[in-house]
Amino acid sequence: MDQVYARTVTESLECVDSTLAPAAISRVVQGAYATRGSPTCELIQHNLDATYVLAEQARRHLVRVYNARWWSLEEVLGEIEVLEQLEARGLRVAVATARKDGGRVTTVQAPEGPRQLVVYRYLEGDGLVPSRDARQFGEVVGRMHRALEGFVTAQRRRELTLPGLMQDSFDAVLAELSQENEHRPYIESLRARVLARAEELGVASFRLGFCHGDLNFSNATRQADGQIALYDFETCGRGILAYDLGVFRWTQQSVGAPEHAWQDFIEGYRRENELPARELAAMDLMVLLRQAYMLGHDARRSSIGSLGTRWRHVLRPAKIVGLKALDAQLFGTELAPTW
Repeated sequence: MDQVYARTVTESLECVDSTLAPAAISRVVQGAYATRGSPTCELIQHNLDATYVLAEQARRHLVRVYNARWWSLEEVLGEIEVLEQLEARGLRVAVATARKDGGRVTTVQAPEGPRQLVVYRYLEGDGLVPSRDARQFGEVVGRMHRALEGFVTAQRRRELTLPGLMQDSFDAVLAELSQENEHRPYIESLRARVLARAEELGVASFRLGFCHGDLNFSNATRQADGQIALYDFETCGRGILAYDLGVFRWTQQSVGAPEHAWQDFIEGYRRENELPARELAAMDLMVLLRQAYMLGHDARRSSIGSLGTRWRHVLRPAKIVGLKALDAQLFGTELAPTW
């Protein structure tokens, strides 16, 4: 009769991205923060980062544990600075909660390395309804951009400038494609078209400021008094303000929200901030840059090992189809078979 033998591997294996137990997160928070009673903790999302809800008596908190290979301590501290600036200027945002010692970030040791843990204010409220809330959302974004005029973080953040966007999109994808890859010429040609159009439109002279980086209906909430609060500033950084608006436009089109939601959003924004006509005219290019950025996001995750090759086999097709459709729309490029 055949026997099955088991062998124990004694070497320590590298971990790419662990899932930390809610009970462990609860212990860390209770030890470092002024909590009440015995709070409960629940993991509600685990994508690039992990997000938990910690509930204690009548209060709830949002706990985010940042990916060890994606975010540095410096970048997390920079995000916290932006939130504190916005709150000081009267905007409703999910600011970081102070620990007992006054600090805002706790470094925890995960199997893959040190990860940054931050406890954020939980923003109670309901999801936005595009047909109802787009104009007010635009007003809030206009105030946000004004509140961050001239603001400079003490900590380094990734940039959403044209060079930064090109690096995190086209360059990141090209880095994952060999010189012999059949799809490399297309990405290189599209990159050249984008740079040429950006020069033609004068993107280099567009308004620069601090951007949210991921403006969409799911990163805001309508609170009980009807006011809108913002959260999820993980991708915030200095960049092209029109790109921030382009992200909203990209989202509105992606989720199939009515066209008037975009018009309402822009009307609301212009009530609180300027939007030069030439920047509005460049919005199609900003939308394409957003689509390329999302493709590059998968490529960058592949390069750090947290996504592996899934971006080639699962995520990439839908995103490259979207990119090619925008390419055809903006430049008249003939659609070719997808990857």
